[in-house]
Amino acid sequence: MNDTINQGRFGAAADDGANRPVEPVRVDVQRREIEPGARAMDRLQGAVRGLVEVDLETDLERVRRLAKWLDAKFSVAGFRFGLDSVIGLIPVVGDTTMTLIGFYPLMVARRHKLGKRVQAKIVGNMAVDWVVGLVPLVGDLFDVGYKANLRNLRLIEEAAMKRGYVPPQGGPAPVVPGEVR
Repeated sequence: MNDTINQGRFGAAADDGANRPVEPVRVDVQRREIEPGARAMDRLQGAVRGLVEVDLETDLERVRRLAKWLDAKFSVAGFRFGLDSVIGLIPVVGDTTMTLIGFYPLMVARRHKLGKRVQAKIVGNMAVDWVVGLVPLVGDLFDVGYKANLRNLRLIEEAAMKRGYVPPQGGPAPVVPGEVR
């Protein structure tokens, strides 16, 4: 009894035609201009766009909260500091993580087209904070005083005010001690 079994690609038994390659299926879809459907699609796309787009005020509030948490949430002996200084104590990883989180204001500045100069200053503040923060102990003390995230908040608020935005507190973020404009 010498039966031959049709062997598949990986040695398993296969049915008739199992070893033939599958032909790709081509589907031609044509857009049909049906007026009621097109209007409905436009309304749907507008609603989805509304869910994705965030207004400047909402973004600024998020940047304010982030800056406070990262640079000024806690106080010890009159010195205000945030998670940036605490997590920055972890060599390299802490500073890198806080820098990546701190780039949110850059995304806001790009989203609302607040200007290339503002974006460059944000990148500069974050680069200084990251590079100096990599130096053990000295960098951590620098983080407490430099407050790159509050500086970036101030940059964004000033750029937004030039475009007519009025902050709810009546003015931009407070000046960071030792800040150079």
